[in-house]
Amino acid sequence: MDLLNEIIIRSFINKTIEKIKFSLDDIKKNYPNRKDLIKSMDESLQEMVQVKVNYEELVSELKRIRLHTADLSANNTKLVVRVKELEIMLSKAINNI
Repeated sequence: MDLLNEIIIRSFINKTIEKIKFSLDDIKKNYPNRKDLIKSMDESLQEMVQVKVNYEELVSELKRIRLHTADLSANNTKLVVRVKELEIMLSKAINNI
């Protein structure tokens, strides 16, 4: 996931949370007797807040995995080079026998 997609998704989540908050405040103000609707909207708000937390955790984990993968790739490249060096050394040793 690239930075632009992260920004777009964060923006969408934040905008959705703000819309739910606005609607919830409006319902509480104009329809205070609609306890069922207020409860449902409040639950939706809490779910979206949890979505935001989960998304941030996933993004963080993805970044950690990417760094780890890059480290493994660099180590793999070093090992491939070392194997080639050892193959050359072994070939020279065999030729000298």
